[in-house]
Amino acid sequence: SMPGLCLISPFWLLPTDCPEMIDGMRPQDVDFRSENYNNILHWIPGCQWEEDTTYFVQYKIYGDKRWTNKVECWGIKNTFCDLSQETTQSSEWYYARVRAAISRRKSGWAVSPRFIPLLLMRLLLLPPPLPSWLLRNFFPPRLLISSIFLETAARKLSARRLAHFSLSISVLWATHRRIIHVFEPSELTCSAFH
Repeated sequence: SMPGLCLISPFWLLPTDCPEMIDGMRPQDVDFRSENYNNILHWIPGCQWEEDTTYFVQYKIYGDKRWTNKVECWGIKNTFCDLSQETTQSSEWYYARVRAAISRRKSGWAVSPRFIPLLLMRLLLLPPPLPSWLLRNFFPPRLLISSIFLETAARKLSARRLAHFSLSISVLWATHRRIIHVFEPSELTCSAFH
């Protein structure tokens, strides 16, 4: 897929014919795209799109009766909405829906397919944006690291969430003045994370 299509709605993507029997304002191809724990809802405008079209997004977990408004995506002109904070439970089933409005006219809701983050997420761990390691309970000369987090610009991933992946961890033992030793993975003994 072309990343540029995530942020704009090229005119050549708009449907060309608009049968009168359908809701021509209703957004089309509503679906989630998930990458590195960022879950973004995307859609393309309906065939009756106009320049002043705005969109309204709601979401819910499977089984809930009520939809929740996504305040940051209420009356927007974009054709995408970031629902990462609303879809943090990786094994839950989520749905989202979007409707269009032109002046005082509103379309019907267009509902996404079921979204399960655990099944649909693409993980691109190399290179994460602005990586840094946060180490806790560091007691030399015996190294005891109770928590490791991979911090990115988007969010902090704990070692438990990273347990599914093959990682190479190097530990840097240093003072504020000089590097004492760099422990490579072959020198480290790791126990299970609690």
